Amino acid sequence: AFLAADDAERVVDRRIAALAATVALRRHARGAATGERAGRDLREVKLLVGSGGVLRHAEAGHAAAVLDAVLTDHAGGWPLPRAARPVVDVDYVLAAAGLLAADHPAAAVAVLRHHLAG
Repeated sequence: AFLAADDAERVVDRRIAALAATVALRRHARGAATGERAGRDLREVKLLVGSGGVLRHAEAGHAAAVLDAVLTDHAGGWPLPRAARPVVDVDYVLAAAGLLAADHPAAAVAVLRHHLAG
């Protein structure tokens, strides 16, 4: 099927986003497997938050497909989150919560719960 230029660009953008998110997850998890640095055991992660314009402006099904690519990447050889719920930070609250976290942790948690409870 032929895709219009805008649609083709969106497909490429989503593929790049899926690859970038997959690499990010692998970097968090790989240390224990490779011995490079202490990795993180991500099996019990309950929430996968995607952020950025590609996800924010994508249709819900397309954004879900990007995050699903991360949660189904078995090529790295380390355990993935078993039951993480994927959400997109459509309101861009992660940065704000990060700024609040050191001095106002309860407020940071409240902001995240309110906006990412989905």
